[in-house]
Amino acid sequence: MKHPRNRTNFAQRTLKNTCLALLIGAPAIAGGFDADKVIKVSTLSGWKNTDGTYVTALKVDLAPGWVTYWRIPGDSGIPMQYDWTASKNVGGASIVWPRPEIDEKYGLTSFVYRDSVVLPIIVVPTNKGQAAELAGTIELGVCKDICVPVQFDISQPLKPENTRKTAAINAALKDLPKSARQAGLSATKCGISPTENGISINTTTKMNQDIGKVHAVIEHADQSFWVGPTSTTQKGKNVHAAAEIESETGSPISIQRQDVRITLLGTREVIDIQGCVGES
Repeated sequence: MKHPRNRTNFAQRTLKNTCLALLIGAPAIAGGFDADKVIKVSTLSGWKNTDGTYVTALKVDLAPGWVTYWRIPGDSGIPMQYDWTASKNVGGASIVWPRPEIDEKYGLTSFVYRDSVVLPIIVVPTNKGQAAELAGTIELGVCKDICVPVQFDISQPLKPENTRKTAAINAALKDLPKSARQAGLSATKCGISPTENGISINTTTKMNQDIGKVHAVIEHADQSFWVGPTSTTQKGKNVHAAAEIESETGSPISIQRQDVRITLLGTREVIDIQGCVGES
């Protein structure tokens, strides 16, 4: 694996989901930020599932006091970007994200990992039963008093004869959010209404357990849509979440309710909800 490379142009991108930390990060790069003293990223050898998919993982180790971010950073932070085009015999690769820590500071809420985290990756080979290689680049942010984007090149061979599960990856898979079914929840209801620039979505989930103070995150399957920050309120057993969804071009959009994803990040439990139903 090559050493990490700082990417000033990555820090200068306009990413609507990030905060001013991106702008703070750019001068730190120019000042000679040493990523090797802050972060180490490696790959873990995994296994082949009976359905032909492969499991591997990224292992991220951080210096004390530094954090990196969950799939959605929250009010501050830098989202991970990745490019697997250098891979061989790989038709698709998806990172699955263990439960993050909720970090509230300066009036902002972020979803972070500290110290060390294993991020499992499910790889679908183009030709099942044959060896593959997951290779490419990842860009992720590390933050302490400042936020800095760094880039790593990775390469991990995937061999069909490897069928024994790796303990570290298996432990991370057991720390994933619960599904709505696993949590015993009934369908989340959602209302959709047009706005000047897109649509507004309002969701209500009736809880059957106390998962603590909740921060909801609304996403959409179409990555070309921009989903604004999610506002969350809790009233009794109900968790209400709302967000604005717009197209990057500003053109009118329509969405299907089954493509909406709501994650309820509670201080005691995290629940991942796929899809919602219309309000009766």
